[in-house]
This record gives sequence, C-alpha cells and structure tokens, in this order.
Amino acid sequence: MQAAGPFRALQQWKDAQEALDHAMQHYLESTILLQSQTHNSACSVESQPVRNTLSETWINKAPIPDKHSILARAQVHLNQMRNSMIQVNSLPPELLLRIFCFVASTFRAIENQFITTPSPSHQDDYKDLIIATHVCSYWRNILISTPSFWSRFDFDTRNKIEAEYERAELYSNRACGVPQSLFIEEHASRYFYHESFDIFQNLFQSRLDNLTQIVMLNFSSLDLVRETMSHWLQHGRPGTLRALTIQMDSKVEISEPIQTKHRDFIGRMSQMLDPIHSLSLFGVVFAWDSLTYHNLTQLHIGGVPYEVSPHIHNVLDILSNSPRLQKLRINNMAILQCGQVSSHPVYLTELEQLELMELTYESLDVLLPMIFPQSKGLNIRITLLSIDDHVVSAINSFLGRTDVARLCAQQDLIARCLPAVPNISTLIVDLKEQPEDSCLSKFSYIEASTGVRVLRCPNLQTLHLHSGSIPIEAIQEVIETHPTIRKLWLSTCYIEPFEDELLYWLKPYVENVRFDPRLGEGATDDWTRVMI
Repeated sequence: MQAAGPFRALQQWKDAQEALDHAMQHYLESTILLQSQTHNSACSVESQPVRNTLSETWINKAPIPDKHSILARAQVHLNQMRNSMIQVNSLPPELLLRIFCFVASTFRAIENQFITTPSPSHQDDYKDLIIATHVCSYWRNILISTPSFWSRFDFDTRNKIEAEYERAELYSNRACGVPQSLFIEEHASRYFYHESFDIFQNLFQSRLDNLTQIVMLNFSSLDLVRETMSHWLQHGRPGTLRALTIQMDSKVEISEPIQTKHRDFIGRMSQMLDPIHSLSLFGVVFAWDSLTYHNLTQLHIGGVPYEVSPHIHNVLDILSNSPRLQKLRINNMAILQCGQVSSHPVYLTELEQLELMELTYESLDVLLPMIFPQSKGLNIRITLLSIDDHVVSAINSFLGRTDVARLCAQQDLIARCLPAVPNISTLIVDLKEQPEDSCLSKFSYIEASTGVRVLRCPNLQTLHLHSGSIPIEAIQEVIETHPTIRKLWLSTCYIEPFEDELLYWLKPYVENVRFDPRLGEGATDDWTRVMI
C-alpha cells in the first residue's frame, strides 16, 4: 500500500473499516438468503443446478474462504496501536518501569503477606516485574528491550545445565552495557560437589566487565568457591564488584579461611577488593587480615567453626577499617579473647543496625565493651544461647550507653533489659513458646514508696510478640498502661481464650493491629523494615 500521512492513513482505514462492515453484513445476508432459497425451493427447476454448482465448488476448495487469518493479522496491529496509545503506555519506558516495580511489589506483598524473606537471593529485582507484564503485550516489549530487566541472572540448579547456559547467554546479551548481578543457588543437594570452575566459565566470562554483585548460596564445594574467587580476582574488572555473598551448605565445615593474597597478582588486590561495600559470609570466611573486610557499609559473618573463629582484635580491626559501616550482623560463631595483642575500642559513627545472634557468652563479654555505636536510634537484635547474670549485665551496660530505638530479643532477655532502654520505641519479643509472665508483666512496676505505677518504656509505640501463648488480660494491661502504643503485631500466638474477643477490645485503643497465623522470616530477619 502506498505510504500516506497520518491523516490520510486514518481516513483510508476508516473507509476500509466501513466497507468491511458493509461487505460482511452483505455477505451474512446473502448466505442466509442462499440457504433459505436452496432449502425451501428444493423441488424447483433452478434448485438442482445450484446445488450441483455449490457441491463442485466445495469439493475443490473450502466452502468459506479463510478470511479469519487476514482479520486476525489486522487485529494484531490494532492491538499494538491501542496498547501504545493508552495513556499510561505513552509514558517514557523508564517511568513505566517504576510503575511496573510498584505494581509487582504490591502483588508480591499480597501473595507473601506472611512470608517475606530478605535473604540475598531474594533482593528486589526486575524479575518480579514479569507479573505486571501479563496485563499488556506492549509492556512485555518494553521490558524485552530494557537492559536492566536482564541484569540479574539466577542460575537454577533444578534445570539442565545446558538450558541454563543458553538462558545465561540470552540474559547477558540483552543486559549488555549495564551493571549485572549473578545469583547461583545450589537447590539440588551436592549439585556442584564434584565440579570445577569450568562449570561457571561461561556464566562469568561474558559478565566480568560489568559484574557488580555475586551471590553463591548453599554451596557444597569449598574448592569451587575458592576457584571462583580466584578467577574473579585474576580476570575481573577492577572497581566493579560492589556486593559479595557466599553461604555454604550447613553440612560443609571449613578448616581454614579463603586466602586472597596471591603473589602472582598482588597488585590487583586493592583495586578488586576495596570497592566491595556489602559482604555476607556464612559457613566460610576470608583470612581475617584480608582487604575484603575494608571499606564496608554492610557486613554479615556467621556459621564459623570454633577452630577458625576470630580473636577480638581481628574483629575490631575489621570494624575500624570500615568507618562507614551501617549494618553489622554476627551469628552462630565465637569471638575469642586474646591476651597477647592489645585491643582498642572502636567507635561506629554510622552504624544503624546491629544483630548479634547465637553467640557464646564469652563472645559478647569481649565484644560489647569494645564497640561504641554513635548513631541515634540504633536497631539492635540479640539472641542468646544461654542467659546468666554476667552476660545480662554486659548487655545492659552496652544498651545503657547506646541510643536504642528498636530492640528484638527473646522474652527472658527483654524482661531483664527494659530498665536499660527507657526511650525504646519498638520492641519485638520472641516468647519462645513460654508463658508470658516473664516479659509483659515487667513492662511496668509499682513504686513501693508512692504506690504509683511506673512505666519502663513510656515511649513505646510498636509491640510485636511472636511464638507463644498469651492471655487477653496480659495484653490488655500493657495497652491500658501504655497509651502511646499505635501498632500491635501478634505472630503465631495463641490468644486465650479468643482472638476475636481481643481484636474487638483493641479497636478503640490501637490503630494498627495484625494477627498472623504463622511467623514469616520478615518478622525476624527483616524485622526493622517490617516494623518501621
């Protein structure tokens, strides 16, 4: 068809549409008339020749010419025009991506109302936006042509490795020129156990220049982790990697740290390791004097065997070499005392979140007196293997000289730490399937000399209780004595006698009440984001 301007093309399309409407209506009426005449005039002189003509025609070709395929092709173009002209679709693609992200996160929040896992394998990424693109093919076309949508590749060990290689190449080609992330989670048990780095060669090679994040989860082979890191150190692009996560399978136990000091490329070490700002290690560590621990804003170390545990001066050196550290998490390991090396206190000026979980008593005893967070409104989470007077005293001393806004701990510890955090605004209490009396009853006390009830946390605004049995009377007393509470969240809690009765009673007092039948990871691992 000869090219025409938009106005002429529109007029031609309208004329064609009108002619098509008339032709289709005329075709329908003619078909009905033909059927009527051949049926009602079966005995007429003209009827038999007409029947013979139609029969011969239908033997040679279809009785109804295939007009549907042409109309369907036209409809595809009409749909594309309609989609592109919808008001929201006229926005720039980068703005549409923000809308997709909002819609996808809403769907995800509804679907995972009770379970929100913030593990490194579930960071917010464009992969979730595919939910929104089912609405409109135009949106899918935008995402296909948007490199950032393909920037994160998840290697799925539940699929055949050949298929994953093809998918990885597709992602890499479409994400060309933008920062890329590589997530590898060993879903199938011991999938990589006997493999060498050759299995990852294709995954890394096409991404080395733009690789800003590496995540390796549930790995069963420590040698494969070593080879992977060695390859990246030798062939990666300096100054690119920003985040590194390595989590070993729980059955793997290391006997020594991973070394990053290679004499063949020692000059590259600082250039490669200094830009890493987020480091998460579980079941594996680098040498304690490695440059990997420098200049961090987020650090997680856990699951370290006792034989590889750091001494207190190692930990303090790491903290002092990361003056802009904002989040620190240490769990399931020991920190050892060292009498031969003198240690100096570390002042953490930008620390926002501190998590110390499942540490030995000795670890807390040597660590807490040596760290001094300076930020306002610190978020702290502490869980203990055992509770005794000495460790509680060390914790209270630390809390007393720290500006704490949010505290997450088991109820036995909460009950004994409340006097140290009078300005606390958020409490997350793990009831540990124990009676509530050891915790809620400690939220206030009666002054012996005056008989007046005194609140230990007069500024409490948010209270989250999980994993326990609670009588209504205990909650009612806390709410009545703490009128500042605006958010109450109960997860996996059995309310005695009835949950509905408590909910009805709470309506005039608490603005935001939530009952969750099961405890999601979001209530603990991502507790600060959930409760804010």
